[in-house]
Order: sequence, then C-alpha cells, then structure tokens
Amino acid sequence: MIEISKLPLIKTPEEFFSVDKVLFVDVVEVKGIIDGLKDRLVNDYNGFRHKGRVYLPLFLKGSPEILIKNAKRNIPQRINNWFTLSVCFDGDLLHAIHWKKLYDFSEHYKQNSPLDFKNETSLLLERYVLPFLK
Repeated sequence: MIEISKLPLIKTPEEFFSVDKVLFVDVVEVKGIIDGLKDRLVNDYNGFRHKGRVYLPLFLKGSPEILIKNAKRNIPQRINNWFTLSVCFDGDLLHAIHWKKLYDFSEHYKQNSPLDFKNETSLLLERYVLPFLK
C-alpha cells in the first residue's frame, strides 16, 4: 500500500523532468450523484467528507513527458462500472509544484497495475481542499 505522505515531493521543474515516473495528485468535490453513491465513494474508494461535501482523490501516473503531452486533455477515471470522472492536468507545472501535487513515483510505478493508496484523509484535506475553500 502506497503512502502519498512518504513519496518524494517534486519541488522544481528541473526535478520534475529528471525523474523517471511522476504521480499527479488532486482532489475533486463530487456533486450531482445520489447519497448512496456518495457513501460508496467514501467507503470503497478513499473518498472523504468535509462539511457536508464529498471529495474523491484523483491520481495520474506516468512519465513527465506524457503528463505534459496530455495536459488539458481529460482522462476518464472509471470508478467500478457506475461512475466516471474526468481527470486533467492543466499543464501549469509551477502551479502544480507550488500546491504540492507532483511526486516522484519511479519506485512504485507499475504500468498496468491499479493504484492502491493508504487512505490519508488529513493530508488530502489539508493540501488539496482547505486552501481552496471560500
């Protein structure tokens, strides 16, 4: 099981392009689905609740070049057979580095295996939700 908090954080553009594989992490608020599906996201897919809202962590993995090449391209992330989210890296490398969304994933990368992350709700909430709440 992979712990995001233990992955090396990418701190500069030079470091980003020097690693073999990267992990892009973000969180999305899930809206417009019924409560039962929200409960499944929380219980089965590392989703979490904060102030009545449901959030789901999103991950993109691959080489730095592929992440940049696919910038602004929506990549569907299927949640079982009943829910699909579109994940997108907007291409703003400095923004992603500033908000601590990029990690060196070289050691854990396996091309065709599913990602199995430890649930680190407090880290995800602190880094990817609270700074953006109004």
